[in-house]
Amino acid sequence: MQEIHSALDGFISTPDYHISSAIVLSNERSIELKDGILYMPIYYSMFIRGTESKDLILD
Repeated sequence: MQEIHSALDGFISTPDYHISSAIVLSNERSIELKDGILYMPIYYSMFIRGTESKDLILD
């Protein structure tokens, strides 16, 4: 499921942005976490809430 997201990788690795994680939604059915990027099925988006990664809650 992991894909190359060079723009997202660059965005996360830029210290000035203070971004430590990201979520990529896709049509895949599995969930993976790699290098601060959470890959998850698009239908899981209904369970995401919180405005900051420290507040992110998956119900």
